[in-house]
Amino acid sequence: MTEVGLAVGLLYWFARLPELTLIAAPALAAMVAWRELPGADRTSQVANFAVIEALILGWAAARGRLAARSGQRRLVERAAGVRYRLPEPVGPLVRGSIPLAAGLVRCAVTAGAVLLGLSGIRADERHADRAAHITATVTHRGEETVRVRTADERRITVDAFYPEDHVVGSTVTVLEDGSWRRLVAEPYDAFGWQLLALTAGLPGLSFLTVGVLARRRAAALRRAPVPALRVVTTDRAGDPVVIRTVGPVRRPRTSEKPLLKALSDTGSDVRMTEEVSALHVHPELRPAEASPRSDQGLPLGPVLLLLVGFAVTAVLVT
Repeated sequence: MTEVGLAVGLLYWFARLPELTLIAAPALAAMVAWRELPGADRTSQVANFAVIEALILGWAAARGRLAARSGQRRLVERAAGVRYRLPEPVGPLVRGSIPLAAGLVRCAVTAGAVLLGLSGIRADERHADRAAHITATVTHRGEETVRVRTADERRITVDAFYPEDHVVGSTVTVLEDGSWRRLVAEPYDAFGWQLLALTAGLPGLSFLTVGVLARRRAAALRRAPVPALRVVTTDRAGDPVVIRTVGPVRRPRTSEKPLLKALSDTGSDVRMTEEVSALHVHPELRPAEASPRSDQGLPLGPVLLLLVGFAVTAVLVT
């Protein structure tokens, strides 16, 4: 279950959460090397080594992305050239609270599902140790049960995950401990709890990571002065305001789309140029429009994964 969960989660984490990839990829590679390689035939070993190699390349790619991000951050800090503390009051630290709470709830559900699955396995083992072994003949098969006739002519019905495996007229062994019965060939299966753990744990781990990273980044803005964009603005008889950024950084052309909006009486739009200059900070400048959700890093992937998990669960239950 853990290997499947990490493999599915990495498909999303490679794209959106390289920080989590740095932890999950080595963990999955260690599991494959420890559990799958020993005793495997040549074909399976080649496949497992290919999986480990892919995980190593993915880890290296995630590490490279984080290193590039750090380099870009340093370039921006040098281009800004000046730091200021956030204006007071900045309000409570709420960024990342919703993903963090959602992740904690889903991780709690995952832990509960794992504990209940292990509890079911232990209970089945205790019953099996005390149970009597009864030889019986299959007389009928249902959708999820088989009806058998014991040597003393009793007719009992036993749950079966795979009734098609038990042909009518064949002999089976039934474990019986009071009112508890099951086939020896079909021990307790915790698949339902495993599926719940996967559908809750994968989004929960993703939400939790997103929330922790958001809280750390928001807290970093309060600990020390942060880089600030210094611009010079001009406003001649209501003409569009022009800003010129500092440093040799070349930004993409924005055509006629405003980059910032000056919240003044004139309501002038602020447009980007490629000239280089700097004076003082203008706190009245605000983004002209909200950033798209894809740029804000909202955890849409865990939501889709959760919906798919619920859909699969519903299909299996019905």
